[in-house]
Amino acid sequence: MVAGTASHCIVDLGGAVHRAYHAAGRPEFGDRSGLDLALGWVLDVVGTEMRSCGAGYVAVAWDADGPTFRHRLVPQYKANRPPRPAGLGELFTRARSALEGAGVPVHAADGYEGDDFAASLALWAVAGGGRAHVLTIDGDLLQLVAPAVEVHVSAPWHDRLFSEPADVRRRAGVWPWQLPDYKGLAGDASDNLPGVRGVGPVTARRLLARWPTLEEALDDPAPGSPRLRTLLQRQRDQAIRCRDAARVVADLALPPEPFACWTTELAAALVHAGER
Repeated sequence: MVAGTASHCIVDLGGAVHRAYHAAGRPEFGDRSGLDLALGWVLDVVGTEMRSCGAGYVAVAWDADGPTFRHRLVPQYKANRPPRPAGLGELFTRARSALEGAGVPVHAADGYEGDDFAASLALWAVAGGGRAHVLTIDGDLLQLVAPAVEVHVSAPWHDRLFSEPADVRRRAGVWPWQLPDYKGLAGDASDNLPGVRGVGPVTARRLLARWPTLEEALDDPAPGSPRLRTLLQRQRDQAIRCRDAARVVADLALPPEPFACWTTELAAALVHAGER
């Protein structure tokens, strides 16, 4: 699939809200001018991405407040992140209200993250014969990249469209479907997933080049050294739990029509919502 041929656009908007908040100078709760500026930027992300990818339908994936099933798997999941400032919380509330008021479907549920809804929406689109374009700020959703799913990672330090599995393999050293396995071995510092302590990115890639799944890599009878064999055996359960936490859920319940048709009226409503 090439850029501009997607039928359904899914925006994982949590990262964009964070970026807009910091770009606006971290406005405090009640700072209307600062929050208005940040809100305008957030809503513009949706319109800009729709014009860029050429999709005819749009939906937004949203992070619900509170712990998720991932915290049960790995209690320290994301524990390294600071509490959400009150101003950022207000921006999240206003952004969701503005999106829904303009007619853009926003999907969230307790116990799950926006990534899970992005995955479920992408598979819904593909199951109906469509092609999905996913916008996100980080690489967690690269595990979705497939012949009918492209992922646009847009971050200050990295902006790239991944339109086929080979793109992911060239960047990460593993196939998209192996990314959760990779994090089960090497961990993920940003999400506070330890993986197998003592196993780094190079070793994780080498094991997954030899074995297609995490379980097979953990059971490798000759992984390279007795020390590595011991690490894999002793931390097997932790590796699997980290892998399961890194893997997105792609079968969440969705309404019969989870996308909105992108029309000139919807685009105008989105612009108007940012100007209120």
